[in-house]
Amino acid sequence: MKDIIDIDRIFSNDRLIDRALRAGVRAALEQHKRLGLPVVDCRDGRIVMVPPDEIDRVIRRRKASNRPSRKR
Repeated sequence: MKDIIDIDRIFSNDRLIDRALRAGVRAALEQHKRLGLPVVDCRDGRIVMVPPDEIDRVIRRRKASNRPSRKR
């Protein structure tokens, strides 16, 4: 029963969910870069293929735009 309570607590906390999603995306981006694989991204409303040598830019842009709000 305790596991269900912990899961409910986690799902009720937007910060924990956001943090986990951001960490997962960053790990996937880093893995693609390490393996020399491109990623798909959205730039100016368009879907683009990002080559591995530009993935660091995607990581920096996402980090800057995904800073958590202080109002939560």
